[in-house]
Amino acid sequence: MSFQVLNNIHAPRHVLLALLNDNFEVDFGKIIPCHSDLTLVGDMNSLQNAEQAVDDLLSNTASSTLSQSQEEEVESKAFHYVQTLTPTELNLFSQMMKNIINHGAKRDFDFNCKKWGAYTNAFAQAPISINDLDTDLFFHTKSGTAELIVSELSKMYPSEKIYFRYKQLEVDPYIGYVVFKNGGALERNERPYYETPSSEKYWWEFNIQLGKDYDIATRKSALLER
Repeated sequence: MSFQVLNNIHAPRHVLLALLNDNFEVDFGKIIPCHSDLTLVGDMNSLQNAEQAVDDLLSNTASSTLSQSQEEEVESKAFHYVQTLTPTELNLFSQMMKNIINHGAKRDFDFNCKKWGAYTNAFAQAPISINDLDTDLFFHTKSGTAELIVSELSKMYPSEKIYFRYKQLEVDPYIGYVVFKNGGALERNERPYYETPSSEKYWWEFNIQLGKDYDIATRKSALLER
Protein backbone atom coordinates (compact mmCIF):
# COMPACT_ATOMS: atom_id res chain seq x y z
CA MET A 1 0.00 0.00 0.00
CA SER A 2 1.37 3.42 -0.95
CA PHE A 3 1.15 6.44 1.32
CA GLN A 4 1.90 10.12 1.04
CA VAL A 5 4.67 11.99 2.83
CA LEU A 6 4.95 15.75 3.25
CA ASN A 7 8.61 16.84 2.82
CA ASN A 8 10.23 20.17 3.71
CA ILE A 9 13.78 21.16 2.78
CA HIS A 10 15.23 24.25 4.46
CA ALA A 11 18.50 25.44 2.93
CA PRO A 12 20.12 28.47 1.29
CA ARG A 13 18.53 29.56 -1.97
CA HIS A 14 21.43 28.44 -4.19
CA VAL A 15 21.18 24.92 -2.73
CA LEU A 16 17.44 24.67 -3.39
CA LEU A 17 17.89 25.87 -6.97
CA ALA A 18 19.95 22.74 -7.72
CA LEU A 19 16.85 20.64 -7.06
CA LEU A 20 14.57 22.51 -9.47
CA ASN A 21 14.02 21.83 -13.17
CA ASP A 22 13.34 24.38 -15.93
CA ASN A 23 9.69 24.56 -14.87
CA PHE A 24 10.80 25.51 -11.37
CA GLU A 25 9.51 22.22 -9.95
CA VAL A 26 11.29 19.84 -7.57
CA ASP A 27 12.85 17.15 -9.76
CA PHE A 28 14.80 14.31 -8.16
CA GLY A 29 16.32 13.57 -11.56
CA LYS A 30 18.37 16.76 -11.20
CA ILE A 31 20.23 15.13 -8.32
CA ILE A 32 20.07 11.42 -9.23
CA PRO A 33 19.13 11.01 -12.91
CA CYS A 34 16.91 8.08 -13.91
CA HIS A 35 18.06 6.80 -17.33
CA SER A 36 15.43 6.67 -20.06
CA ASP A 37 16.16 2.95 -20.60
CA LEU A 38 14.47 2.29 -17.26
CA THR A 39 11.10 3.58 -18.48
CA LEU A 40 9.47 0.48 -19.99
CA VAL A 41 6.28 0.56 -22.04
CA GLY A 42 3.81 -2.31 -21.83
CA ASP A 43 0.52 -3.39 -20.35
CA MET A 44 0.47 -4.16 -16.64
CA ASN A 45 0.10 -7.91 -17.13
CA SER A 46 3.09 -8.13 -19.48
CA LEU A 47 5.25 -6.03 -17.17
CA GLN A 48 4.33 -8.17 -14.17
CA ASN A 49 5.01 -11.45 -16.01
CA ALA A 50 8.37 -10.23 -17.29
CA GLU A 51 9.35 -8.92 -13.86
CA GLN A 52 8.36 -12.18 -12.18
CA ALA A 53 10.46 -14.11 -14.71
CA VAL A 54 13.50 -11.89 -14.04
CA ASP A 55 13.12 -12.26 -10.26
CA ASP A 56 12.77 -16.03 -10.58
CA LEU A 57 15.78 -16.30 -12.88
CA LEU A 58 17.96 -14.26 -10.55
CA SER A 59 16.79 -15.91 -7.32
CA ASN A 60 19.78 -18.29 -7.35
CA THR A 61 22.36 -15.77 -8.52
CA ALA A 62 22.88 -13.72 -5.35
CA SER A 63 26.43 -15.10 -5.18
CA SER A 64 28.97 -14.19 -7.85
CA THR A 65 30.09 -17.83 -7.90
CA LEU A 66 27.53 -20.48 -8.86
CA SER A 67 27.80 -24.21 -8.42
CA GLN A 68 27.32 -26.41 -11.45
CA SER A 69 23.81 -27.36 -10.33
CA GLN A 70 22.89 -23.67 -9.88
CA GLU A 71 24.21 -22.84 -13.35
CA GLU A 72 22.15 -25.65 -14.81
CA GLU A 73 19.04 -24.42 -12.98
CA VAL A 74 19.53 -20.87 -14.30
CA GLU A 75 19.98 -22.18 -17.84
CA SER A 76 16.86 -24.32 -17.47
CA LYS A 77 14.80 -21.36 -16.22
CA ALA A 78 16.07 -19.11 -18.99
CA PHE A 79 15.15 -21.70 -21.63
CA HIS A 80 11.72 -22.11 -20.00
CA TYR A 81 10.95 -18.40 -20.14
CA VAL A 82 12.18 -18.05 -23.71
CA GLN A 83 9.67 -20.74 -24.62
CA THR A 84 6.70 -19.55 -22.54
CA LEU A 85 6.78 -15.74 -22.48
CA THR A 86 4.89 -13.87 -25.19
CA PRO A 87 6.98 -11.78 -27.63
CA THR A 88 6.05 -8.61 -25.73
CA GLU A 89 6.93 -10.17 -22.37
CA LEU A 90 10.19 -11.57 -23.73
CA ASN A 91 11.20 -8.14 -25.01
CA LEU A 92 10.44 -6.60 -21.62
CA PHE A 93 12.31 -9.46 -19.93
CA SER A 94 15.37 -8.75 -22.09
CA GLN A 95 15.20 -5.01 -21.39
CA MET A 96 14.96 -5.60 -17.65
CA MET A 97 18.00 -7.89 -17.68
CA LYS A 98 20.00 -5.25 -19.58
CA ASN A 99 18.87 -2.57 -17.13
CA ILE A 100 20.06 -4.62 -14.17
CA ILE A 101 23.49 -4.91 -15.77
CA ASN A 102 23.71 -1.25 -16.84
CA HIS A 103 21.77 0.58 -14.12
CA GLY A 104 21.35 -1.84 -11.19
CA ALA A 105 17.53 -1.87 -11.46
CA LYS A 106 14.93 -3.60 -13.63
CA ARG A 107 12.86 -0.51 -14.37
CA ASP A 108 12.16 3.03 -13.20
CA PHE A 109 9.98 1.90 -10.29
CA ASP A 110 12.82 -0.18 -8.80
CA PHE A 111 15.34 2.58 -9.47
CA ASN A 112 13.16 5.15 -7.73
CA CYS A 113 12.76 2.98 -4.64
CA LYS A 114 16.50 2.20 -4.40
CA LYS A 115 18.00 5.55 -5.36
CA TRP A 116 15.31 8.12 -4.55
CA GLY A 117 13.69 6.35 -1.60
CA ALA A 118 10.17 6.94 -2.96
CA TYR A 119 7.99 5.36 -5.65
CA THR A 120 7.70 8.51 -7.75
CA ASN A 121 9.23 11.92 -8.28
CA ALA A 122 8.08 14.83 -6.12
CA PHE A 123 4.47 15.96 -6.59
CA ALA A 124 1.91 18.36 -5.10
CA GLN A 125 4.62 20.95 -4.56
CA ALA A 126 3.74 24.28 -3.03
CA PRO A 127 4.23 26.41 -6.19
CA ILE A 128 6.99 29.01 -6.26
CA SER A 129 8.47 31.48 -8.72
CA ILE A 130 12.11 32.37 -9.26
CA ASN A 131 11.57 35.63 -7.39
CA ASP A 132 9.63 33.93 -4.60
CA LEU A 133 12.09 31.14 -3.72
CA ASP A 134 13.45 31.83 -0.27
CA THR A 135 14.88 29.06 1.92
CA ASP A 136 12.12 26.42 1.94
CA LEU A 137 10.62 23.87 -0.43
CA PHE A 138 7.47 21.86 0.36
CA PHE A 139 6.37 18.86 -1.69
CA HIS A 140 4.96 15.33 -1.37
CA THR A 141 6.35 11.88 -2.12
CA LYS A 142 4.81 8.40 -2.20
CA SER A 143 5.77 5.52 0.08
CA GLY A 144 8.96 7.09 1.37
CA THR A 145 10.63 10.38 2.20
CA ALA A 146 13.10 12.37 0.08
CA GLU A 147 15.92 11.67 2.54
CA LEU A 148 18.20 9.95 -0.01
CA ILE A 149 17.82 12.90 -2.38
CA VAL A 150 18.55 15.43 0.36
CA SER A 151 21.64 13.46 1.39
CA GLU A 152 22.97 13.61 -2.19
CA LEU A 153 22.09 17.30 -2.42
CA SER A 154 24.05 17.86 0.78
CA LYS A 155 27.15 16.23 -0.78
CA MET A 156 26.98 18.79 -3.60
CA TYR A 157 27.24 21.61 -1.04
CA PRO A 158 29.42 20.14 1.74
CA SER A 159 29.82 23.39 3.66
CA GLU A 160 26.09 24.04 3.98
CA LYS A 161 23.69 22.67 6.58
CA ILE A 162 20.41 21.38 5.19
CA TYR A 163 17.39 20.91 7.47
CA PHE A 164 14.95 18.24 6.35
CA ARG A 165 11.52 17.71 7.96
CA TYR A 166 8.90 15.16 6.99
CA LYS A 167 5.49 13.87 7.99
CA GLN A 168 3.89 10.65 6.80
CA LEU A 169 0.22 11.36 6.28
CA GLU A 170 -1.26 7.85 6.09
CA VAL A 171 -0.69 4.31 7.42
CA ASP A 172 1.09 4.42 10.80
CA PRO A 173 1.79 8.17 10.60
CA TYR A 174 5.12 9.48 11.83
CA ILE A 175 7.07 12.75 11.86
CA GLY A 176 10.78 13.45 11.99
CA TYR A 177 13.76 15.51 10.92
CA VAL A 178 17.37 15.17 9.80
CA VAL A 179 20.09 17.81 9.79
CA PHE A 180 22.53 17.14 6.93
CA LYS A 181 26.05 18.34 6.23
CA ASN A 182 28.31 16.94 3.51
CA GLY A 183 25.92 14.04 2.95
CA GLY A 184 25.95 12.89 6.57
CA ALA A 185 23.37 13.27 9.33
CA LEU A 186 24.49 15.61 12.10
CA GLU A 187 21.21 15.04 13.92
CA ARG A 188 18.26 12.74 13.38
CA ASN A 189 15.03 12.00 15.21
CA GLU A 190 11.64 10.48 14.43
CA ARG A 191 8.43 9.77 16.33
CA PRO A 192 4.99 8.27 15.66
CA TYR A 193 2.38 10.94 15.03
CA TYR A 194 -1.28 10.87 16.01
CA GLU A 195 -4.05 13.42 15.67
CA THR A 196 -4.45 13.68 19.45
CA PRO A 197 -1.99 15.82 21.43
CA SER A 198 1.26 14.01 22.09
CA SER A 199 2.58 13.51 25.58
CA GLU A 200 5.87 14.82 24.24
CA LYS A 201 5.42 18.58 23.96
CA TYR A 202 8.35 19.02 21.57
CA TRP A 203 6.88 16.69 18.96
CA TRP A 204 3.41 18.10 19.30
CA GLU A 205 4.76 21.59 18.67
CA PHE A 206 7.01 20.25 15.88
CA ASN A 207 3.98 18.84 14.06
CA ILE A 208 1.95 22.03 14.53
CA GLN A 209 4.81 24.18 13.23
CA LEU A 210 5.38 21.98 10.17
CA GLY A 211 1.67 22.22 9.34
CA LYS A 212 1.67 25.98 9.79
CA ASP A 213 4.75 26.44 7.61
CA TYR A 214 3.20 24.34 4.85
CA ASP A 215 -0.08 26.27 5.04
CA ILE A 216 1.80 29.59 4.84
CA ALA A 217 3.76 28.40 1.80
CA THR A 218 0.57 27.18 0.12
CA ARG A 219 -1.34 30.40 0.80
CA LYS A 220 1.61 32.47 -0.39
CA SER A 221 1.75 30.56 -3.66
CA ALA A 222 -2.02 30.98 -4.12
CA LEU A 223 -1.67 34.76 -3.78
CA LEU A 224 1.14 34.79 -6.33
CA GLU A 225 -1.05 33.00 -8.86
CA ARG A 226 -3.78 35.65 -8.70
